[in-house]
Amino acid sequence: MYFGSMDFHHEIINLLHLAEADQWRIDEAETLQVLKAIQKVSSCKLLLNKAIFLFLIAENTSAQMPSLSDRERQIFNLIGCEFKSREIASILNISEATVSTHRKNIIKKLKITGSRQLQLLAYSEVQQAFQRTKK
Repeated sequence: MYFGSMDFHHEIINLLHLAEADQWRIDEAETLQVLKAIQKVSSCKLLLNKAIFLFLIAENTSAQMPSLSDRERQIFNLIGCEFKSREIASILNISEATVSTHRKNIIKKLKITGSRQLQLLAYSEVQQAFQRTKK
C-alpha cells in the first residue's frame, strides 16, 4: 500500500497514539524494527540514526566508564552520539545548566581537558560499543 509522505507520517503518529492509549507493549526487537521502518521514510534520517544508535548501545555501555554515575554515563553516551547540550537537556528533561554541570564533572572524573577531548573520547567509546553490538 502506498501512502503519500505526509499521510504516512500521520498514519505512524496515529498508530503510536493508539498504542499508547491502549498500553500496547512491544519488545526490544519490535522497537528496533519500528525505528528502522520509520527511518526509511523519514526526512530526518540523522535523528533516527541517532535514536537507533542509542538503542543499540544502551545495554552495552552500562559497564563502561565505571567512575561515572548513571546520569553522567547517559550524558557521556549522548555526547558520543553528537547530541548538543540543548538536545541532551531536552531528551533527559533537565536544564542546559544541569547538562553543563554534568559535562564538567565528567571531564574532571575522566581527567581530560576541555569539551573537545570529551567529545572525541565519548564518540570513540560509543563507536566501540556499537562495534560490540554488531558481533
